Amino acid sequence: MLSSTPVNDFYEVCKRNGILLDTNMLILYIVGQNGEQAIEREPLLHSEKHSHSWNDYKVVKQLIDISATKQFFFTPFSTPEVSHLLDIEQNHQKYQNSKPHKYHGGIIEVLCSGMEIPNPTRNILQQHEHLLERFGIADLSIIHAASISTKPIAVLSDDEPLCDLLQYSNLPAISLARLNALGISNQNLIARMNAFAM
Repeated sequence: MLSSTPVNDFYEVCKRNGILLDTNMLILYIVGQNGEQAIEREPLLHSEKHSHSWNDYKVVKQLIDISATKQFFFTPFSTPEVSHLLDIEQNHQKYQNSKPHKYHGGIIEVLCSGMEIPNPTRNILQQHEHLLERFGIADLSIIHAASISTKPIAVLSDDEPLCDLLQYSNLPAISLARLNALGISNQNLIARMNAFAM
C-alpha cells in the first residue's frame, strides 16, 4: 500500500526545517557522491525489497538542497550500517599497504555535513517498546527523533510501513516509492513539488 501523506505537507516541512534520512537513504546519498556506476555496483543498494538508482540519488540530493537550512538529519543508529560500505573485514589486510577505501572520504564528508539527532536507547525503548518487534531499533530511532523534534522534520525512507506509521501520527514522511509512483523524478522534482504545494 502506498503512503498517503500529502506531498505538499512533506515538501513544505522539508523546505522549512530539513529532512531526516533513514539508513538506506543515507547510504544512497553517500554512495551517490561517487557517481552513477557506484550506485549500480553497490550491493547494499540492491536487495529483494529495494533497488536504488541514480535518479533516486538525485531526488534525495534535491530534497536536501531545497531545505532552507541546507541540512539533513540522521540518527546514530544509521551510522553502524554506513560502515558496511567499507568492507572492513575484507579490506583489513589491504588497508595496511594501500590507499583508503573509495567511500572513506565520502562517509566522513557526508556524516560531518549532516546533523546527528541524539537518541538514547533507553528513551527510545521507554516510549516505543510496543513497536520493537515490528520495526527494530534503527527505525524506532527515526520514529523517536521525528516525534520529539520541536519543529517537524520531513522523513524520507524506503520503508512503507515506517512511513505509514509516521503519517498515522501526523508526522511528515514519505517513501521514495511514493515519490516515484507520483512521477516525481529527478528532472522535474522541484516543479512537481511546487505544483502539489499550490
